[in-house]
Amino acid sequence: MRITQADVAKVLALNQTTVSRALADHPAIPLKTRELVQARARAMGYRPDPALRGLCAHRELKRTQKNPGMNLGFIRFIPWPDDENERTEFEIIRSDAEALGYSIQEYLVYKYPSMKRLDTVLKSRGVAGLLLDRVDREVALEGLDISAYSIVTTYIGFQKLPFLTVKENVYENSWNCWDALVKRGYKRIGFIRLHDYHTIHDRQQETVAAYWRTYHAPESRRIPTLYCPIQSAEDYLRLQSWITEYRIQAVIGLNDIYYWALLHLGYRMPETMAYASVLQNEPTASATIAGSWVPHRVIYNQAITALDSLIRKNRCGTDAHAPIIMASPEWNEGTTLPRITTKVTLGA
Repeated sequence: MRITQADVAKVLALNQTTVSRALADHPAIPLKTRELVQARARAMGYRPDPALRGLCAHRELKRTQKNPGMNLGFIRFIPWPDDENERTEFEIIRSDAEALGYSIQEYLVYKYPSMKRLDTVLKSRGVAGLLLDRVDREVALEGLDISAYSIVTTYIGFQKLPFLTVKENVYENSWNCWDALVKRGYKRIGFIRLHDYHTIHDRQQETVAAYWRTYHAPESRRIPTLYCPIQSAEDYLRLQSWITEYRIQAVIGLNDIYYWALLHLGYRMPETMAYASVLQNEPTASATIAGSWVPHRVIYNQAITALDSLIRKNRCGTDAHAPIIMASPEWNEGTTLPRITTKVTLGA
């Protein structure tokens, strides 16, 4: 008949849990009690059940692979479009989080009466880290106790929110566009910027503008840049005058807005004007526009990884100068960067 822990506990008039911990040499049990239990067990011929020990070890292993109490919240400030690709992206986020031992749940801000109420829900569910998705323009965070969470966002917004930010590498995107145009034989390249860099929220774009202005040493050879937000008829006239003055063959724009502006002026891409977008939309949405882009899945993957690191360092997103992690872009060939074989005829 096999001797069990219950038999040892009965002989010593101890609780079975105490005996189990003593046999495992648990530090919570006094040393004298451990020595007493272990000696009595040896004398009685007690041997651990190998099958039971293996099961306990397996349960303990699964427990250590998880992060107990480390729940994440994916915060959205705008309704999620009813689009299968968007839902698939959240499944990617969930998969990335679970691979690191976290559970993650989506929270839609507009479904809560206030940020304070959302904060209460997050704390009641043991949420340790927040991933803020696409914080744009003015976002009211009053009521959210940001000191209670580690926070990462995929867009810092115009409020200069002091959170760790994961976003596209605008500088590298710009270089990709320039390099692609030069390789195709273009000499007269212009760069159009959307923002006034005296008030811009993102220093990275300001760096890009300075880069274009100083790329060529002689001032006569510096790449011409134009600040043109395209908000009025006068902006279209300024854009046309700029193209005529510098005899522009190819345009690098911050996004796709200038592609449509050039079409409005009568240019045909790529027949009379080449175009590359620094921050291109998904290629499926603008298949004819060449440029650099970063899939959302890459942004989210790096954001979850950064949030994991932030939680482990116990940083709550309140640094005065939050660092930015820039995701490397992919290049989409599109059809707006033809190789020069004949002289490019400028549009009207």
